[in-house]
Amino acid sequence: MGCFQSIKIVDIREKITSLRKPSTYYTISAFFLISFLNFGQGFSYDNPAALEKEILDTLHINNAKYEVLYLTTSWPNVLFPIIGGYLLDRVIGYRFGTILYTSCVVLGQALFILGAGLNLFWLMCIGRFFFGVGTENTTVAQYTYAGRWFKGGQISIVFGAIFTVTRLGSILDFNLTPALYSAISERFQLGGNLSIGLSFALGFCFCSLSLFLAIILAIVDKKAEKHVKFNEKLDEKRNFRPTLKNFKFPITVWLTFLVIICIYLIFPFITLAPVFFQTKYGYSSFLSSFTVSVFFITVTIVSSINGLIVDRIGRNLFCILIANVITISSHSILAFTFWPPALPAVFLGFAYSLATTAVWPLPTYVLSVNQLGTAYGCGLAALNLGEGIFSILSGVILDNFGYLSLEVFFIIFSLIGLFWAIMLFCTDYVKGGVLNEWGVKRREKKKKPDRAEVAEPLIDSQTAEQEVIRCIQLETEGIENESN
Repeated sequence: MGCFQSIKIVDIREKITSLRKPSTYYTISAFFLISFLNFGQGFSYDNPAALEKEILDTLHINNAKYEVLYLTTSWPNVLFPIIGGYLLDRVIGYRFGTILYTSCVVLGQALFILGAGLNLFWLMCIGRFFFGVGTENTTVAQYTYAGRWFKGGQISIVFGAIFTVTRLGSILDFNLTPALYSAISERFQLGGNLSIGLSFALGFCFCSLSLFLAIILAIVDKKAEKHVKFNEKLDEKRNFRPTLKNFKFPITVWLTFLVIICIYLIFPFITLAPVFFQTKYGYSSFLSSFTVSVFFITVTIVSSINGLIVDRIGRNLFCILIANVITISSHSILAFTFWPPALPAVFLGFAYSLATTAVWPLPTYVLSVNQLGTAYGCGLAALNLGEGIFSILSGVILDNFGYLSLEVFFIIFSLIGLFWAIMLFCTDYVKGGVLNEWGVKRREKKKKPDRAEVAEPLIDSQTAEQEVIRCIQLETEGIENESN
């Protein structure tokens, strides 16, 4: 029977399929490199917030001027991710593009540190501009890498790991940077601006680590391409003139962008939450900040778990709908009850994590890998535009109508997000339900070889038939010998 087992059709198919999968070494390497690619950016993004009081006192600036450090980071990314994503797809390629964008991050952090050390606020703003543009475009490249390597497979857990690592970097920043500032100030008795600059140098080291990881990832990806077959081949054609054809996405992708905007409405709320908790619940500054940190801790813990669940079960659109319902319920609790706010903070963190790990892989299911950079660039640009507008609206509502009206505002727009999620579900259902397939079905589809590969199998049908006949003859002779 061993002869029959060696030529089973299942075995032949597994051998054919195995040629199309990256080896375990390459897959594991790519997973960790992609996951940690943005760690430095996650650590450094909130450097100003970690030393907000020190920056205000040392540089002698007011709160409005301090906010410019974030405006120069976020508002340019209403446009630049679209350009950066197109460059990845059609001009410079995603390997060189990732290295270029992370280099921009390192340059921006260096200028930011230099400006802090020399007490030059304008130089700090220039540094934050380069840092913001580089960070957002590195994110576009990171998501594109994830789609290339894990499309149809473990992509949700990759996104979950990305969000976990990025959020972990932010948590470490708020703990390590102030401690480093205190140690430098007390031990070396340096001026306040020099202590601030040296404290931010830790972020520079982590950003440099991200650049190193980008280089290693490019090498791994290039070597893997020589030895394995990915689901799709990269288009090597270069086109320096963008046309509307480059931005021609299915309607489900555009609906996905609208859903993403509503999901990230949580961050304007998180920005205002500490004062909200102090006003409504009478919390101290420390307790209100700790309650907000519960949201981030929850996201850090459950993102990878939710990614694994979404990958195994599938049904991404159902997960998004469930997350929207939880978000609406949490805001309703905060608005109309006096329950401890830590509980809805946990619910909001879980809902945000579930929604993001389910929504970001969606473009990979309907787009070619050669369009992912442009698509993710558009998605991140829309996200930044939405966050900017909602932040302004939230501030206006809070100043004029109070916190109850602000929570009603968040509930209304969460309901709008639920509406767009339902529209996405209905549209996808009409188009065949690709975005909401079961995980098992996706894994089966990924295992099936392409038609082009089936046309040239390792063993043709005639040879396999002859081998089967030979095995039957051998088994028959063996039985006759045993009976004799």
